[in-house]
Amino acid sequence: MSFRALTRPVLWLGAALLGLAGVGVSSCASVKVWMDRRGLADYSELILRDFDADQARPPPPEPPRGSTGPVAVKAARLETWNLDAASIQEKLTFPARVTRPDGTRDEAIFYLYGNRDLEGADVILWVPGFGVSDFAFRFIKDFFINELEAGYTVVFYDIPFHLERAEEGKAPGEGLVTGNNARNIELVEQIIDELGVMIEDLKAKKVRSISGWGGSIGAAYLWLASARYELDHMTLMIPLVDWSTLIFHDELAPVRAKMNAAGVSDD
Repeated sequence: MSFRALTRPVLWLGAALLGLAGVGVSSCASVKVWMDRRGLADYSELILRDFDADQARPPPPEPPRGSTGPVAVKAARLETWNLDAASIQEKLTFPARVTRPDGTRDEAIFYLYGNRDLEGADVILWVPGFGVSDFAFRFIKDFFINELEAGYTVVFYDIPFHLERAEEGKAPGEGLVTGNNARNIELVEQIIDELGVMIEDLKAKKVRSISGWGGSIGAAYLWLASARYELDHMTLMIPLVDWSTLIFHDELAPVRAKMNAAGVSDD
């Protein structure tokens, strides 16, 4: 089995960027390179720790692909990360498309911030980068405030294994990428489906426009979703286009060796 052939569509090693797009951090090139490499090394250790268990897990049952008709999206009061700039703050949920390593599914979660009804609204769908955390949210909210002041409604996607969807006792993002490539590909498909459910729900509520903002691996997810679900505008910040530019870093050599031993070639 070919490593490139199996994982080419995934774009998953945006993990190396550690959500810098979502945090809005800028620094000199040398510091950023060090942070990226440190992030690769840290995540390599996590993948190796659970590698054998991930390989032994059976593939999850496949959820429906693409549009399956209206999905009931529930709205509740948002209890965390409230913004004074938004008079409407809701937590939007629906049954998750994403399957956890243990085979269970949680809820797909989006945070809505706005100052008007959705009908006729201009919406920005936010898809953050890998590693987005409670700490990172302290910086991200400044973007939301600027967008709210410009008259937009913001819908923020809580990507799986982060924030409220993080697994108990694990770091933000842990579980999003594993040593099981088939599962990695399946997870990307499930994330695209979750974004599609929200896009179709917003259109059903007659919003005027939907723009997408994505950073890092979130930009990759949004880009892939836009091939199936039409957006009016899309902004991508340091999108992960070709994961192979990262997978062959020295920091991930131990992971490649384990995958080679499992029958996945570098080609």
